[in-house]
Amino acid sequence: MKLCFTLILVLLGITESTFAQYNITYAGKVDYADTILLSGCWGYTADDGKEYALVGTTHGTSIVDVSNPLLPEELFFVPGPLSTWREVKTWNKHAYVTTEGGGGLMIIDLQNLPDAIDTISYHGTVDHPFKTAHTLIFDEFGFGYLFGFNILTGANEGAHIIDVNVDPKHPEFVAEFTDVYVHDGLVRDNKLWAAAIYEGGVYVYDVTDKNDFTLLGVQPTSASATHNCWLSDDGNYLFTTDEIWTGFITSFDVTDVTDIKTLDQIKHGAADSTVAHNTYYLNGYLVTAHYTEGVTIHDAQRPGNLIEVGHYDTSPFGPEVLLEGAWGVYPYFPSGTIIISDIGEGLIVLQPTYTEAAFLEGTVKDEVSLGNIIHAQIEISGTPIVDSTDIFGIFETGYHEAGTYDIIVSKLGCVTKTITDVDLINGEVTNLDITLDCGTLAIGESPENKITCYYLPDNGIIYVNNQNDFSNHVNGRLINSEGKLIQEISLAQSATLQLDVNALPKGLYYFEFYTAESTFTKKLMLY
Repeated sequence: MKLCFTLILVLLGITESTFAQYNITYAGKVDYADTILLSGCWGYTADDGKEYALVGTTHGTSIVDVSNPLLPEELFFVPGPLSTWREVKTWNKHAYVTTEGGGGLMIIDLQNLPDAIDTISYHGTVDHPFKTAHTLIFDEFGFGYLFGFNILTGANEGAHIIDVNVDPKHPEFVAEFTDVYVHDGLVRDNKLWAAAIYEGGVYVYDVTDKNDFTLLGVQPTSASATHNCWLSDDGNYLFTTDEIWTGFITSFDVTDVTDIKTLDQIKHGAADSTVAHNTYYLNGYLVTAHYTEGVTIHDAQRPGNLIEVGHYDTSPFGPEVLLEGAWGVYPYFPSGTIIISDIGEGLIVLQPTYTEAAFLEGTVKDEVSLGNIIHAQIEISGTPIVDSTDIFGIFETGYHEAGTYDIIVSKLGCVTKTITDVDLINGEVTNLDITLDCGTLAIGESPENKITCYYLPDNGIIYVNNQNDFSNHVNGRLINSEGKLIQEISLAQSATLQLDVNALPKGLYYFEFYTAESTFTKKLMLY
C-alpha cells in the first residue's frame, strides 16, 4: 500500500483568489459578515433545474441561488441558535438542519423557491425529546438519522431516527440508538456505516429493525479519528477521513463486512500536516474538503491506487493553522458545480474538470535473487510524486497529467536506476517491473557506520558486529523478502550478536539498522 503525499502548487494568474489550483476553477463567491463563520453545506436542485446551496453558519442557515455559478445570490437567511456546528441534508424538497446549539431540528420547505420558504422545528416526543445533533443523513427509504444527538443533555448519543415519508414537515419518531457515539455516517440498503470518531473506526450495523441494530463489522481507520465516510456507488468500497493532521483519506474493500480490507491511504500535503474533513464519492471520484487546503478531487476508479487529479485552495491559511478553511463540500449538482463552505472565506462556487489519472504500477525486485525489495522509492521525475514499495515489492502510483517521464527508483544500499521515457496516459495503467543491483550479499560494511553482518552457512549463524564510533547503540530488525519481521536486535558499542537461523527458509533477507545518525539496510542471502 502506498502512502502518497502530494502538494501540487499551480498558481492562478487571474481571479480574486491567488491560491493553488488545477482542474478546478473559480466561478463565484458569497461573502458574509465578519461575525458569521461557516460550517457544513449541502445542495438542492428544484424541479425547474435551478440549483441552491444550503449553507450552515454560526448564526443560521443561508439559502443561495447558485444556478449562475458566476453570480451566486443569497435569497434567504433562516436564523438559528448560535453554534459553531450546523449541518444540512435534504429529503423530498425539504432541508433538515441540525446544530449543537439547541432548538431541535429545523425543517425548511423548499418547494416555493426562489420566491418563498416555510420553516418549522421538530422537537421529538415527550418520551424521546430531541434537542441537538452533530450531523444527519437520510436513507433511500425516507428515514432520517440524527447523529450525536442531545449533546446539551450530556448524553452524546448515537442516532435519533425519524420517518419523514408521511409528512416531511412533521417527522414521526421511530427509535433511538445509543450503543456508540456516531459522529457522522451513511445509511444505504439498511446498513449504517457509522463514523465513530471517539472509538477511531467505522462501525457497520444492519438497521433493518430500527429498534434492534445488529453489529456486522468494525474497521479502525488510519489515525483513529474517524470523521466521515462514504460508499462507492456499487457499495463495494468505503472511503473515510480522519479529523487529525496525521490522518488520511483511506479506501477499503467492504464486499465482506466481516473481513474489511484496507486498500490505500492518501492525503494532500505533508505526512504530518493538513486535515481531510469531509469526503464524498461521485462517479468514480472522491471530492474532499480539507481544512486550510480547500478541495481535492481524487480518481478512485482504482480504489487501491487513489490519485489526486484536482485541487483548489480556498483558504489564505497554511496547514499549520489546522482548523480553518474548507469545512463542507457538495459535488452533486447536475450542472457539475461544486460548492465549498469555507469557515472564514464564505461560500465558494467552483467548476471542476474531472480528469482520469495516468496510473503507474509495478514491482521492484533484486536483480540476482528476484526477491521483493521493500521500501524502494519511486519518483516520477519533474513532479512531486514520490511513492514506495510495500512488503511484496509492489508500488501503485500515478499523476494527474499525461506525459513522458523519467522514473527514478532507489533504495539505500542499492544502485539507483532511472528508466527514461516512460509514457503515462490518462485513464490507462502503465506497468513497470524493475530490478535493482543491491550489491554483494555475504558481507558488508556501511560506509558511514561500522556495522558488519555476515552469514556462515556451515553452522547457520548470522554474526552482527557494532564498531560504530558515533552511537553507543544500534537497533535493527531482520525481515524476510516479504517484509515479515523475523527478529529485532539491539547492539551496544563493540558488541557482537550471533543469530541462529538454521530454522529459517533459505532465501533473501534484509537487516534494517537504525542509529542516531542514519538508517540503512544490509542484505543477506541464506543458502
